[in-house]
Amino acid sequence: MLTRPVTDTAPGALALGTLHRDADDPAAFLGQLGALYAAGLRLPLPSGRVIDLPAPRWRHVRHWWTDGRAATTTPAAEPEEQIAAPQETSVTARLCHHIAAVTGHAPGRVTPATALADLGLDSLMAVRVQTALEREFGVELQLRDLLGTPTVEQLAERIRQTLPAGDGSPLRTLRAGGSHPPLFLVHAAGGTTDVYRTLAQRLGNDRPVYGLERIEEATTVTEKASRYAEIITSAHPNGPCVLGGWSFGGFVAQETARQLTAARREVELVVLIDSVRPLPLPGLARDDRIRAHFTGFARHVADTYGVGLELPYDELVAMDDDGARIHAVLGALREAAEVPAAVLEHQRSSYLDLRIGEAHRPGHYDGRVVLYRATERAPHTVRDAAYERDDEALGWDEVCPRLSVVRVGGHHLSLLDPPHVDEIATQLRRELAEQTR
Repeated sequence: MLTRPVTDTAPGALALGTLHRDADDPAAFLGQLGALYAAGLRLPLPSGRVIDLPAPRWRHVRHWWTDGRAATTTPAAEPEEQIAAPQETSVTARLCHHIAAVTGHAPGRVTPATALADLGLDSLMAVRVQTALEREFGVELQLRDLLGTPTVEQLAERIRQTLPAGDGSPLRTLRAGGSHPPLFLVHAAGGTTDVYRTLAQRLGNDRPVYGLERIEEATTVTEKASRYAEIITSAHPNGPCVLGGWSFGGFVAQETARQLTAARREVELVVLIDSVRPLPLPGLARDDRIRAHFTGFARHVADTYGVGLELPYDELVAMDDDGARIHAVLGALREAAEVPAAVLEHQRSSYLDLRIGEAHRPGHYDGRVVLYRATERAPHTVRDAAYERDDEALGWDEVCPRLSVVRVGGHHLSLLDPPHVDEIATQLRRELAEQTR
């Protein structure tokens, strides 16, 4: 039941009212506040952030108040279409739903990119989120992992790492519905296709969008592309399609398009999102490059975790197997610092995907290709001279004669986040509209 606003005894704190636990929701609360405001009651907006206070055991009410501190930032309102609807079943969508329900924030406030620290998520609320997630997904989630994860999407990825494989299919629906040819997006190095959800939402309702997740047992780009071509043919046996991917995903998308067109399937467009073909470095031997990479990684660990990472560089260079090499490095990292399992898995899969991408030599492709090229220098934790290209086409004009390049504000790691993803979506909608004329 709503109570009238009263001043708390703590300096600068203003109690806004109460709600019956599990009986009222934030929308009803705001509606009743609005009724008071319409009746002429002044409701000054307090500074600070909203916090969910624990209720005493003998009172089943939910108290909302502000801590009186001036807000340091004011998050911009997120468009509603950016947020996965609560009825969607993806891990990210369900996580956004549960966090919004527990914290009282509007669904549009909790997005995959939202920092958990910005939501006022305290330990008691975290327990409630933890309970909801364990009940829905049947996973065991450590509270320290939940509170220590920076963003909603990173927490969703951590949950996905603990889920069973399901039916084993790497095909994921990012946006259903629409009569135009479907868009298939290949995962980037070490990541999932959840990174494309905002782009899929921005493309509108007239085209289904699917993600192609990582296939662990496929160890070359050609092999991955062959598997994806089979999956696409099974899911969409007739008519044209569109393929794309960010970074490493672009390499696989281009090769998949080559294989599909060789099988007489029509591919309307291949979309490369800042996929950089590595430069040949004849002056840098393989051994030196491996040593330089892991020296840079050790510096990153020191900066991030404040510990020295002692690596057996000579042994790493002598190894012929990339999997064994990264296993040894991550084993040393586990000994040196407490690193979440999801972070270790991301480092492992990223390294292996990048090695697969570097070993691939893209073949000639005559179809239409658009490259969305970042215009700013990316803040990579480990820099590699092979990827420091300054040519407009990032090397793709050598194998794709029908290539068009679109420069996009932002850097490699920010292109799929607003506002840059909005620019890509606008340009891509225009490009796809031209294909249908």
